[in-house]
This record gives sequence, C-alpha cells and structure tokens, in this order.
Amino acid sequence: MRKLILSLVVVAAIAACNDRDDNLEGVDLRIQNSSSTNFTTVTVGDERLVFENVVSGGYSDYQEVVRAYQQDTVHVVADSLDLRFVPEIQTDSLPLGVYTYELSISDEGELQFQFKID
Repeated sequence: MRKLILSLVVVAAIAACNDRDDNLEGVDLRIQNSSSTNFTTVTVGDERLVFENVVSGGYSDYQEVVRAYQQDTVHVVADSLDLRFVPEIQTDSLPLGVYTYELSISDEGELQFQFKID
C-alpha cells in the first residue's frame, strides 16, 4: 500500500511540474497595466488582438497569437483616454515563448511600452 501511495505522489509531483512554456504551439502574450488607470481595451498589432478590462496594476490573461514582435503597435482605450504606441522600427517576429507587454502612462500622457520575457 505504501508503494502505491508513494507512486501516486511521485506521478502527481511530476505532472505538477509542467511549466507554461513546455507545450507551446505559438506565442503567448499578455498585457501588464502599470498605470493608475483601468484599461477598457488594449488592441495589439495588425492581428487585432484585443485584451479587455485590464485593471490598474493588473495583468490580462495570456492569448496565443500567430506572430508577435518585441515592439508592436498598441492602442489603449481607458476612461476618456485614447492612446497609441507605434514602434520606430519593426523587429523580427518572436520565437515560441511567453511574453508580456508592460504598458504605463507618462506624466505627459504618453503611452509607454516595455517588453518582457516571462
């Protein structure tokens, strides 16, 4: 009986060690809202990837996309704000992985963009 319980515990521990990026089939992307304003919608790139209701200090859920970039066009609608970030140069598409676009609003009211590898 002890061997059976021990075996079940070992199998459960191995299954629990499965990391988010172990079984990726695409690029997983999420939004981090580092501003003091709740974002109603965040639209990323040409694929029209939309994240809704990203609260101040919070994160969206991950969404799988076919193609993402280290910097991409981002459109944020929040309260009475309508902000855009447009990168100066287009980078190569990202490899399979898990990434975060951290967005904040400067004192001047400009959308600021930070790329993170999760």
